[in-house]
Amino acid sequence: MATKAKSSKSKSKSKSKSKSQDVEKLILEEEEELKEDSREELKAEVRNLEIPAPKICKLTCRIGGPSLITNPMSPKALQEYEDIYITKKTPKPKGSLVPARDPEEEWEGSLHIINKKKKIYGFPALGIKECIVRAFDGSGIYMTVARRLFDVIPQHPYEGKTIPELVKIDYTHLEKRRDRVIMNRSTPSLAYRCQFIDWTADLEIQFDADIIQLNILLPFIVKAGFSVGIGCWTPMKKGSHGKFTLHDAGKLVEVFDSSKNTFIT
Repeated sequence: MATKAKSSKSKSKSKSKSKSQDVEKLILEEEEELKEDSREELKAEVRNLEIPAPKICKLTCRIGGPSLITNPMSPKALQEYEDIYITKKTPKPKGSLVPARDPEEEWEGSLHIINKKKKIYGFPALGIKECIVRAFDGSGIYMTVARRLFDVIPQHPYEGKTIPELVKIDYTHLEKRRDRVIMNRSTPSLAYRCQFIDWTADLEIQFDADIIQLNILLPFIVKAGFSVGIGCWTPMKKGSHGKFTLHDAGKLVEVFDSSKNTFIT
C-alpha cells in the first residue's frame, strides 16, 4: 500500500511539474508575440516619422582687435616630443647644458603660416570656436552643448597641407616680442613670439537657427571678444591681448536646401 501511495504522489508531482512548465512556455510565447508586435509598431512609427529639415544658416562677420599674440607648438618642439615618445630617446638629464636658442627660428615657429613668401598668416578656426564656447560659461547653457550649436568654418590650410584649418588674419604690422615667462611654475625663461597689431579676421559661422537664433549667438561672440580672447596672454590668462570686437555682422544666408536635402554650395 505504501509503495502505491508513493508512486501516486510521484505521478501527481510529475504532472504538476509538466503543467507548470507548459504554463511557463505559454507565458514566454505570449511575451515573444508582444515583443514582436511592439517591434512592428515601432518600425511603423519610424517609417511614418517626419523630421523637419534643419535650418542651417551661415553668418559672415568680421572680428578684430589691437593685439594678437600667437604661439603654436613649433616643428622643433614637436620633433623633440617625437624623439622622446616615439623613438624612445632619453631626455637630457637635469643640469646638462641647454643648447643655444635661435630667436628668429622661434619667432617664425610662433606663426600659423598660410603662405610664407607672401607673409599670409592665420589662426585656427577651432581656437576661435573654443573662445566663443567659453563665453557660454555661466549662461545656463553647458559648454558641451554650446559646442554643438555652431561651427566656425576654416578657410585656409597650413602651408604645405591641403585640409583647411585656419582663418586668415589681416594686420597692419607684425612685431617680434621677447617676454619673460615662468616655466614649470619656478624657472624664469624667455618666450619669442610674434604679435599682430590692428588685426582683423573674416569669419564664416554655421548654426542651426531652429536651435539657436542669431540674436542669441551674436551677444556671445561679443562677450567672447571682451572676456575670453584668442591666442596668448588673453583675459583668461591674466593678460589683455587677443581681445576683439564685432566689426561687421555681415549677411546671413541659409545654406541647407530642404527641398533637395543638400547643402547649397
